[in-house]
Amino acid sequence: GTVAALAASLLLLGSPPAHADGPTGVMLVAHRGAVDHAPESTLAALDQAVADRSDRVSIDVHLTRDGVPVVIHDGDLRRTTNAEQVFPGRSPWTVSDFTLAELKSLDAGSWYGAGGYTGSRVLTLDEVLTELAASPVTLMVEAKTPSLHGGVPGIGAAVTAQLEERRCTVTDVSRCTRESEDLYSHRRDGEQAGRFAGL
Repeated sequence: GTVAALAASLLLLGSPPAHADGPTGVMLVAHRGAVDHAPESTLAALDQAVADRSDRVSIDVHLTRDGVPVVIHDGDLRRTTNAEQVFPGRSPWTVSDFTLAELKSLDAGSWYGAGGYTGSRVLTLDEVLTELAASPVTLMVEAKTPSLHGGVPGIGAAVTAQLEERRCTVTDVSRCTRESEDLYSHRRDGEQAGRFAGL
């Protein structure tokens, strides 16, 4: 088999992290954004992570039924959206069973205890890349492999296409799983797209 999707790739979207070079060498990673202050994987969480001067923001990507990369951790929509209420007959409410338009109709913020986030939406990878493009943070992307997390085949090619379109630089690949497609099959000849480990 070949590599289906990266489990963690670092995409250099801005300048290298300045904070991690300090006396402690500690790097601040905002997993799913600043989840202590806003609902995970929402614009509010991402923007707060940047405001908090995070060195990296970590996101998770699934594919919709119509093949769009969206930023959400769980394959099951129930924990972080109102999918069960909006689409009561669509059990088990997995991301890959919904189109982008359907996902955009969901509320991804009202579940959050602090309130004030009703109306937050599920983001596309493209929206996240746009939001963070001018920031100094490095983006860490976990593309959810269909064989492990369910979903639509093609996530490797879809994520690669988005990154190439944005001219993102993949600086590291720390873990990959063997599957049916190669995330890096679209590399230009002689270009080192990433460093593989643990294959």
